[in-house]
Amino acid sequence: MMKQDNGATYGIQPSQPKKPNSSVTETKDAGLSAYMLGLIKSTAGLLSVSALEMTNPVLRRVVADSVSDFIEMGYEIFLYQNQNQYYQVPTLSPQDAATMLNSYTTVPVPVMPPNQNNQQVH
Repeated sequence: MMKQDNGATYGIQPSQPKKPNSSVTETKDAGLSAYMLGLIKSTAGLLSVSALEMTNPVLRRVVADSVSDFIEMGYEIFLYQNQNQYYQVPTLSPQDAATMLNSYTTVPVPVMPPNQNNQQVH
């Protein structure tokens, strides 16, 4: 059970431009948590692929069941980053969202003529 707030903050706050670290001493929580999240994401994907290749049913179940744990760890790292504004989630303006929603239309369904010779269509 998560004891922290599990709601993400949406929107981007202006910040100073980022630059690469020039030494190890410049490493901060933002960079470390980003590495952690990347590692968790890639491991979850690799575990999923590995489980699909395993022939031992017990080992396959153990590996497959661990994927959900990695997903939860990744979400907790995301929440940490989001709360500290390391991982900001952009949002669309209402105008952009409406433009995207209205840019699609339905496709008319063609009427198929009845089969003249009672032949099966394959």
